Amino acid sequence: MSTDLRAAALRRILIAAALCLFVTTNCPAEPVRIAIVPFDNLTDQASGDECAELVFHYAVTELSRFGGIELFERQRADLILRERFMASADPGRFRTYPPVDLVIFGSIRMDETAGRAIIHATVEDIRAESSSVSVEVIAPLASWSNEDLDSTARSIFRDRIGGLYRWPLGETGSRGTYAGRKIAMTAFNNYGGDENFDPLQKGIIYLAAENLARVQGVSVIEREELVKVLDEKRMGSFSHDFEPFELLSADLVVTGCMSATPRTFRLDARIIDVRTSEIVASFYSEAARNDILPVITDVMEMIARELSRDSRSAATDKFDTDRTERVVSFPSSQEALLHYARGAQFYDRGDYLASIESIERALTVDPDFTFGRWEAGRIYEKYLGRHEKAAEAYRMVLADDPDSALREKTLMRLGMLCYRRLGRPGDAAVFLSRLLRDFPETIYGDLAGYALGHSLQQTGEYRLAVAAYEKALAYAAYSPLKGSLLIRRGQCLLELEEFEKARQSFETAISGHGSEIFQASTEQGQTTIREEASRWKILMQAP
Repeated sequence: MSTDLRAAALRRILIAAALCLFVTTNCPAEPVRIAIVPFDNLTDQASGDECAELVFHYAVTELSRFGGIELFERQRADLILRERFMASADPGRFRTYPPVDLVIFGSIRMDETAGRAIIHATVEDIRAESSSVSVEVIAPLASWSNEDLDSTARSIFRDRIGGLYRWPLGETGSRGTYAGRKIAMTAFNNYGGDENFDPLQKGIIYLAAENLARVQGVSVIEREELVKVLDEKRMGSFSHDFEPFELLSADLVVTGCMSATPRTFRLDARIIDVRTSEIVASFYSEAARNDILPVITDVMEMIARELSRDSRSAATDKFDTDRTERVVSFPSSQEALLHYARGAQFYDRGDYLASIESIERALTVDPDFTFGRWEAGRIYEKYLGRHEKAAEAYRMVLADDPDSALREKTLMRLGMLCYRRLGRPGDAAVFLSRLLRDFPETIYGDLAGYALGHSLQQTGEYRLAVAAYEKALAYAAYSPLKGSLLIRRGQCLLELEEFEKARQSFETAISGHGSEIFQASTEQGQTTIREEASRWKILMQAP
């Protein structure tokens, strides 16, 4: 072989070796798993608690910018020993709580005597017995603010730690599917020190939950079902049988925090996998202090976009083309938002009169705030017993031509209000008919069909009532209303003098649902399906 050929072959070998080394070094087959722990406040000052929380939230945001890592939120107690034990044990025993490779924790200390604040962060390598990296940043206490915390977090987590480990910028997390998963919203804590923003801690949850309920393929747990997630997140004593969040029916939790300075307002949010504690995505937005509404809607749009990945095509991105669909539940002004948020805060405390007063103020400022009007109707109906006011609010919601999700439940509430409380079966039939016509797959199918049939029965429309009952009977394989539907159907068939069909309806009710309770009107005592159907069979035999 000639010298030139040998040189060329050697060059090819060296290039191949360099490429292999580059791939091995820079493209690991498995992502690095990192647990991040809330930072400690080493002073007695309350402001130190808020700063420690903000550093933690900002750290999540900065670390989420890197690719090739999976980020997990964990608590501090015995964490490193626990992770080392999990890493050395049989992985199959810890399917829901995977071990991590690195743990990041730290502290914040304010030294007023020296006029400085110190943030200390440590990266503990679980894979090695004694391998850790510490980073410390000192800043003048006089200039300490949320902007300083933001830049400090960027310096520590993105520039120094990320640079040290050479993580590439890109998407983090497993980015798994969201289809069919349940979501719970938890409080967005206010760490900015301005009590004027405290009501937003609850207001954001209620508005965001309503908005996220419109994302196809996922479901949002109603507020009455929510539990104190932050308490459940605490891992407590480690045991082989323990599963985190085991009392929560949600698959994902959306949580975050807000912070404000004299000049700016910032909102951070993250989506956490309940079973593994993985932070699957994080988001933030920041703007001038007087522009809090765009900040909040921007973050909620980002969350909705992330959750809708499975249902959006590359060619059609509805969150880019239809802004009104993205933020349908939000008011159009900051003043209305704050009034509504105060109403949500009062609602959470059980002060429904104060809640409705605040929501009505929001509606005075923003008459087009349709979701706020629906909330007012719900409070009037469910908690204050002012049914006429509730019906008026619901009618105004329908007149505003709301989106489909809000229109569906408004038709249901208004129809049931007319049926149960206002004694207007004709009006109930109108609204419930519209519900079942416009939303044939509604989750309210059996109950709405029963109420529609009984309303038509009360107005003498027996043939239409039978059709409504039969449609409700076919709605689901099982419904607790089936026995009552069969009895009501039999009653209408008797009025139509179709006696054999009526008898069969009563007998089917007895044989299949005899021990169930008959859904009678309020003035009638409680009876079983067997007792009620038997009574009607006896009436059929009377001369």
